[in-house]
Amino acid sequence: LIMPKVDGFEAIRQIMSRKPTPIVVVTAANDSQNSFDAVKAGALEVVSKPTSVNTPEGAKTITAILEKAKIMSGVKVLTRKAHIFPTSSGPLAQPDKFLNSFNEFDTPMPRTQLRLPSIRLSSIPKIVAIASSTGGPPALSKVLTHIGKGFPLPILIVQHITPGFGQGLISWLAQTIGSHIVEAKEDTLPMSGYTYIAPDNYHLLMDIKGRIKLSSALPIKGHRPSANPLFESVAQYYGPSAIGVVLTGMGDDGVLGMKVLKQAGGFCIAQDEASSVVYGMPKAVADAGLADVVLGLNSIGSYLLKLVS
Repeated sequence: LIMPKVDGFEAIRQIMSRKPTPIVVVTAANDSQNSFDAVKAGALEVVSKPTSVNTPEGAKTITAILEKAKIMSGVKVLTRKAHIFPTSSGPLAQPDKFLNSFNEFDTPMPRTQLRLPSIRLSSIPKIVAIASSTGGPPALSKVLTHIGKGFPLPILIVQHITPGFGQGLISWLAQTIGSHIVEAKEDTLPMSGYTYIAPDNYHLLMDIKGRIKLSSALPIKGHRPSANPLFESVAQYYGPSAIGVVLTGMGDDGVLGMKVLKQAGGFCIAQDEASSVVYGMPKAVADAGLADVVLGLNSIGSYLLKLVS
């Protein structure tokens, strides 16, 4: 990101405005704030660079970077305007029991102008659970910006991210949006107006008392945190009062948990293909017939406000 004449942020903006190309940022984990500024400028993914190339751990990191680059090379990206950004309720008795069973930042339209699907919820919403992966950080920034400060429900988020960058994501979102965005902590009772993000290498769940539980159980299909235990535990505790949201991401993480949430009477929103960086996770939910609505990214925040108003 630090280069002569033109820095990495400006280079990303110019590339994305002139010839859109999938960009993966490789940087040190302690540079996470700048890394997410790069994501905001148009990069798709942030990965940590190896501390050494002559160790087994370094070789493993290099292999992971190459695999990530290969995957990202197949992602279709859209032209972005070269904006200037600063750089800077059935209780769950055993919340761990099901873990092993799954081995452009534009302004939203005013709500008065939105023509969104009108669906009557079966119960008063009490919580929102969101899952995202590739392309997730800027998508989360957009949704959280659109709902604004003082959202009347707690929000729980699982974002697939390279270990070491989780706290940087939280700091970046908090600085960008200016609302209560924090790392999820064990035994916390979720509060309205707060957004809780799963920490690195921990599954995020709800326990029998409606408090946050963090689990170091095995990754689920390679993911820890995984969206499946989040959606299932939220469904077990909140039932029809739960809203689940699946944003852009590779693979199908979240579809099994969302099935449980729907069976409990919850409500599901999936991001549409046109606005997704990678139409994998939301596609899996939509294809399974679990999505109550499929919306463009620029409409999801406004629709959440509509649901809770």
